[in-house]
Order: sequence, then structure tokens, then C-alpha cells
Amino acid sequence: MSHVVEVDLHVMDLDALKEACQELGLTFLENQKTYQWYGHWVNDYHAADAAYRTHTLDGKCEHAIRHKAGEYEIGVVKSVSGTGYDLLLDEYGSGQNMLRKCGGKGLPALHQRYTEKVAMKHLRKTGHRVVRTVMSDGSIKLTGVK
Repeated sequence: MSHVVEVDLHVMDLDALKEACQELGLTFLENQKTYQWYGHWVNDYHAADAAYRTHTLDGKCEHAIRHKAGEYEIGVVKSVSGTGYDLLLDEYGSGQNMLRKCGGKGLPALHQRYTEKVAMKHLRKTGHRVVRTVMSDGSIKLTGVK
């Protein structure tokens, strides 16, 4: 079976994505042109986040993200809008390991780390010193100080 989803994270900054991956213990595989998944779409997943709605499911990508060798990977694919990248993941089978590593459906841990990296870069670029606070619920608060 294949349950390839498009993760709700539009990537515009590959360097920020690389940093987020590193913090989570993931490997960013630059210029890897295929990602590991079930191998073919079997027309068995039709939820709103099903990747076939916007992308060709052929396992091709611009880059990939790996948790451990031999497991399903995240494909970093060109966005259909032509700007930035989308993330595709087969959530079935060994794709569950990537979900666990990244906080569950939607990869919230990867999403949070990526967003944090982008915000920090912007704050620093605008001359701010960044104060990072981890809140009691695990969320991150960034404060820019001039």
C-alpha cells in the first residue's frame, strides 16, 4: 500500500530546512533525485492531503530527507507553483518511523524547527539579537531584541 501525503509545509529556504533536519537527527540528501517509498501508487489513499492531487507519484525529487537507511524518506520536490519546494512522504509501513521522529501526522517537529530557523534568519538579517524560549507546552517563542 502507499499513502503518499503532501506535508503542509511550503519550503522556501533549503538552508533552514537542512538546519532543521540536522537538529532532529535527520539527514538531508542534497541532489538525491529519488526518495524511498512503497514504489508505486496503488490508488488506495484519497484524503485531502493525498499527494496525487498535486504531484506525480513517481518517487522523483530534487532532494530527500532520511531518518535511517532502509526506511521511507521524505521527497523534497519542486512546488507546483514553481516557487519553493513541497515535501512528500509515504506514511504507510516504514513511513511511520518518520512520523514518530517528526512528531506525528504533518511532521510538526520538522515544521516547527523549519519555521523557527526561517524566523531567526529574518530577525538576524534585520539587526535583531534572537532570544529563544522553550515554553512549558514545548512550543518555541522567539523574541527579537535590537
